[in-house]
Amino acid sequence: MARRKSKKRKNTNTMAKNKGVLTEKESSPSTRDRPHITRSIPHHLSQSKGVKRTSTLCVPKGDGILSFPVNEDRMNRICPPWRQFELLGGRKRMADTNGMDFGNERAKDALRIVLEIVHGKEVVDYENSSPRLLYYILEVHAWLGHPKATYSSDVDPKMVGTQGAQFSPFFHKDAISECIFDMAKKAKYLYRVKDWLLLALVAEKLRLHDVMQLVLDNLCLFCRADKRELPEEARDCIKDKDWARIQDLRLIADKNLLNKQSASSTYFT
Repeated sequence: MARRKSKKRKNTNTMAKNKGVLTEKESSPSTRDRPHITRSIPHHLSQSKGVKRTSTLCVPKGDGILSFPVNEDRMNRICPPWRQFELLGGRKRMADTNGMDFGNERAKDALRIVLEIVHGKEVVDYENSSPRLLYYILEVHAWLGHPKATYSSDVDPKMVGTQGAQFSPFFHKDAISECIFDMAKKAKYLYRVKDWLLLALVAEKLRLHDVMQLVLDNLCLFCRADKRELPEEARDCIKDKDWARIQDLRLIADKNLLNKQSASSTYFT
């Protein structure tokens, strides 16, 4: 009896290639207003080369929680509050986010970006950022303990956080400053950018004097000689808590600000 010829199995790799699997870029919502990290794969999928993430950082999202994979050693060495975060069991910890909720997409993006820096991403492209995203990045940075440095993923894990290890500043201030001036350039004037006054908090925290001056130059357009409060028309969609923090900066307490009003109004019209 003649034997039946066995059918060749199709190569599964070939099938996968021809099937057209969606990438994150194709399947995710718009990436507008999100900076990207160069030399990296998508934020929520990426794990820096040589840095395994076997622990979990949990944050609140409404009545639920969001989970982000992290490396325990990196979090211990770079973000001191990690040790005080509530242990949920196993390798999960619940972050104390100082009231920050992650139901907002910009807040989630901010956390992803900061965690990527913690795990060794040294170059962040802040192009297409928004004032709110930059503000959230600094909020996340604050409740993670204000880390001052990051270490390449190639650094020996035992050397991370030690004096002998090579490191980079956690934030490249020049890149952030350039991003903010680009916002103003694209919108023609900074005050046309949504929530632009949040940049006063960003400038204050990072000591970006050129950015603070840019904010003041735009703010003086809304000032009145008979008032010393922040003008409501400059508020946009800024929440009460954040608005109070901006007021605490006393931006219009400087007498020189009102003196600039006439000159600046000529420039911006």
